[in-house]
Amino acid sequence: MERLIAVLASIASAQSAFDIKGQAQQDGSYRITSRAEITSFSDNIVVSYPVLTGLEGAPPEAQQFILDGWHAMVRSQMEKITAQVAMAGLELGLLVRGGLTRGKLYHRGGVVVGKGMVDAYKLERDVAVGARVVVDPAIQDHARLVKDEDGHWCLDFITELMLLADDTRGGAIKWAQERLVEIDASISDLNSKGLSKIGGKWEGFRDRLQYAKNTWRANS
Repeated sequence: MERLIAVLASIASAQSAFDIKGQAQQDGSYRITSRAEITSFSDNIVVSYPVLTGLEGAPPEAQQFILDGWHAMVRSQMEKITAQVAMAGLELGLLVRGGLTRGKLYHRGGVVVGKGMVDAYKLERDVAVGARVVVDPAIQDHARLVKDEDGHWCLDFITELMLLADDTRGGAIKWAQERLVEIDASISDLNSKGLSKIGGKWEGFRDRLQYAKNTWRANS
């Protein structure tokens, strides 16, 4: 677990308490900057971004445009963070899962309290089941999300995982193939021990990773 803990600690230390700023620029644009609040504990990691405010003076269409961009940025960062944790987990033989929602939350200095975390935890515990990050059905905008076979919208961290492997593991296809060999061996071992339910979780992730590997050249 030491390697996984090191990754979690690195992610947490690389971020500081979010400092969100939104400022109108002289050229008529609107600049937004922020960093996530991240807390890791035990085998969990909580990542949050604040709701964007201070747009009251902008026209409605401009407000929506800015909010859409903000949500896309948040999801992009969530994908990157999830990919880092997922890569460390895979190389240790572990799967990761999670939930993504919007809600009231107090998150600062390692203290995390609020309905937002509770709802995300319930999604992770009761709905995610396998290696995926399920998005709350109450979230209606589906940009950067993928729809799973059971109809749930999920965060697309597989693509970011492949990009990360390209940058840090000598190539996405090579890395994915190595993981696929290990996963198939794990599935066989689990099934031989009568642990087919756990094996099924690995099979679901294997199929998504296999698809990403097979289509990577076309997407690159």
